Amino acid sequence: MSRKYKLHNPEGLYFVTFATEGWTDVFTRNEYKNILVDNLAYCQKNKGLEIFAWCIMTNHLHLMVRATEGNLLQDIVRDFKKFTSKAILKAIAENQRESRKEWLLKLFPLLARFCEPCPHHGKPMLSILAYYQSVLR
Repeated sequence: MSRKYKLHNPEGLYFVTFATEGWTDVFTRNEYKNILVDNLAYCQKNKGLEIFAWCIMTNHLHLMVRATEGNLLQDIVRDFKKFTSKAILKAIAENQRESRKEWLLKLFPLLARFCEPCPHHGKPMLSILAYYQSVLR
């Protein structure tokens, strides 16, 4: 299921939060944090993402961002979320030292199926990263 992110001011500066499904502590491992950082850097270099501030917590990421002229933030967010979710799940599955591997890989599909709908858009959160946004005026 796709989600369309509606950002009404293309030039706006937005506060965006990405949270893991069930607020599960995924970013306690440096290899998973590095995926976030690398993908943010890619979006900056190749997709027109401007980052003014950011903070990675154990189960979520805060950003102050906007898109450069000619780019749409909702497209950047969609691509970042999709690629990063897949990359983190792949990294968990391939990490021989991940003691929580079986639990994490079983947990995320269960949360997507049985969790409460996201209060911001009413749809189930289907990927590892849930998305919230608000515009700063």
